[in-house]
Amino acid sequence: MANTEDGIQNLQAIRKAEKAEVATESEYSPPGRVELARTFRFDALAASVFGTYGLAIIYFPAIVARKNGAPDFLVSLVIAAPSIGQLSAIFWTRFTQHLPNMKVMFWFGSITRLSLALIFFAKEPLVFALVIVLCHTMELSMTPSYARIMQQVYPNQRRGELMGKVRVISSMVTILAGLILGAALEIFPYQWVYPGAALLGFASVVVFCQIRYREEERSKPPVSLRLLLATPLMDKKYKAFLKAVFLMGLFNLLGAAVFPLIMVDQLHVSNSFLGITSSIQSFVAILSYYMWGKFIDRHHPLVLIYITFIIGAVVILLYVMAWAYWFLIPVAILTGVSTAGGDLANINNAIRFSKNSRDIPHYMALYSSLVGVRGIAAPFLATVLLGFMEVHLILVISFAGLVVACLNFYRVKKYLV
Repeated sequence: MANTEDGIQNLQAIRKAEKAEVATESEYSPPGRVELARTFRFDALAASVFGTYGLAIIYFPAIVARKNGAPDFLVSLVIAAPSIGQLSAIFWTRFTQHLPNMKVMFWFGSITRLSLALIFFAKEPLVFALVIVLCHTMELSMTPSYARIMQQVYPNQRRGELMGKVRVISSMVTILAGLILGAALEIFPYQWVYPGAALLGFASVVVFCQIRYREEERSKPPVSLRLLLATPLMDKKYKAFLKAVFLMGLFNLLGAAVFPLIMVDQLHVSNSFLGITSSIQSFVAILSYYMWGKFIDRHHPLVLIYITFIIGAVVILLYVMAWAYWFLIPVAILTGVSTAGGDLANINNAIRFSKNSRDIPHYMALYSSLVGVRGIAAPFLATVLLGFMEVHLILVISFAGLVVACLNFYRVKKYLV
């Protein structure tokens, strides 16, 4: 009983602080047109420069590790790196809450991006994998501060529009970056290429920090882990949503965990061709953002996330049938469509489920944490299964499990919408 009363009192204190914060924020005048244009230019340039670094730590690591002799366990570790980073989201949110946001962006961002240069010393696959995990974990340190900066420098009525344009511009640059990075990895050792990507990542931090931002006093007490984890207990519909999506995500990632093994060991994909598929995926994602943006205005975001997992099942089926590397072209197209849809669906689901706009970060943090759990569990489960079954059988299990999970989600969806 005492713990419950403490939680209620803590929640009341949070609400009072939020009201005071909203009142304080309302005193700020929105940025003028000249300042807004300046902010947009630096934001877009920073995002564009970030593209090569982002591809280096997200799209290429599993293939690079496998090509350089990484065993199944280390490939799984590299694949799980983004999810391991997701698990640190709650910690970084609490740790950086009362630190100056732009200083967090510069110092934590600089350390994070330059850490990728440690791959210069990675002669063994284990060191390579650990550096990738470190970068993904540190990358989450900037997310809370980035969100707060975006909240101030862009006006409410245009924030989504401007951030969307930044994303489209950066995706266009990423198309070229994928081709260049793939060709560079084909010509030079990865120990030389990755430090170059680290410098570009650092440059993106420096450019972003040119944005003018006024630091604010934040009196809101940090949300306790207990209250955060209690969210599904207080929202039964969100609990049902999390369970259904977790099941679909687990089987989807189980198949994705063995994709690099098929690409390298059976299809013998070159880094150059991987760069081409990366560019195709980025181009399709640009077009898909426009399509899904209109779709989500007319339909519940649950419908969109359901569609993305159905596309995921088709991708797994393509890998089951793949006998030549050109099968990866339709895979890249479908992945671009589903990635853009999933990105929009995750944000909008948090908005739809939360009763208060101030609760959106709590819903997102909880969802991200579960993404981290399933993203870690699936690759290592695949590694265990590889000990006594062939890789294509794992894909069949993944496909069958995802189909069953999608049917279950369809049943739950009627209750949630």
